[in-house]
Amino acid sequence: MKRQQTITIPIPEVPSPIPKLAYTVEEAAECLSISRSLLYVLIKDGEIKTRKAGGRTIIAHQALLDFLAVS
Repeated sequence: MKRQQTITIPIPEVPSPIPKLAYTVEEAAECLSISRSLLYVLIKDGEIKTRKAGGRTIIAHQALLDFLAVS
């Protein structure tokens, strides 16, 4: 009988994904589990701060955390 040779193949480490610093309106609404319409109301009322990047409205991750903070 022939003896089988074992081959070890190294598995490369997968780097962790880069955390998002900002979200689109759609992504932020999904993160908060609310509708886009409600998110726009919160933005209009000054509850959530946004920035414009070109023609896009972006919401910083920290702005979502600040909104969720219990005071």
